[in-house]
Amino acid sequence: MHKLATMICLAALSCQASANLAIPQVTHQSADSKWVFGVSYLSASYKEAARQADVTFNALVGSAAYRYDLGNGVTLMPELKVGQVLSDVEIKYSDSRADQTLAADYYAGFALRAQVAPTHNSYAFIGPVISNASIEDYLEEIDNIALTNEIEDTWALGFGFGGGVNINDSIDLEVGFESVNHTNIASVGLKYNF
Repeated sequence: MHKLATMICLAALSCQASANLAIPQVTHQSADSKWVFGVSYLSASYKEAARQADVTFNALVGSAAYRYDLGNGVTLMPELKVGQVLSDVEIKYSDSRADQTLAADYYAGFALRAQVAPTHNSYAFIGPVISNASIEDYLEEIDNIALTNEIEDTWALGFGFGGGVNINDSIDLEVGFESVNHTNIASVGLKYNF
């Protein structure tokens, strides 16, 4: 009888110790959610020193990312972004030359984000980005005939950072900023944790 009482006491103590262990909170950005899809609106601008001009364009971008959990609320996310430029590229000169509008086709980018979640419903990220935009380049005008060619597709390296808040268990509202080859890109969008 004494042995049975001792075993019951030990079992009760073991259960109490297990109940007192700290259980980490699991948010929608950890255990089961690995794929993240998004849509965002971005506005890009840069100063072109050679032409003394301000160049701007806007795009609607879709993205796909995969989340690798590193533990302690830290995740690593490679992200692919592809989008359509929504309007012509605006070039505004600082001198007396007339402003120009150029055709643009697409915007594409790749980011490697290190992401932390300081609170249960928010996160911040930072990391390198590489991006590309296909823009028609104005060369010169000869005998009132505009000669144009497409800028060679070149990928430029930069960095990005931003943050987001969880609207619900699946959807985040996110803002971001990127600086790529003297181009400043601001974006706002929604992320869906699939």
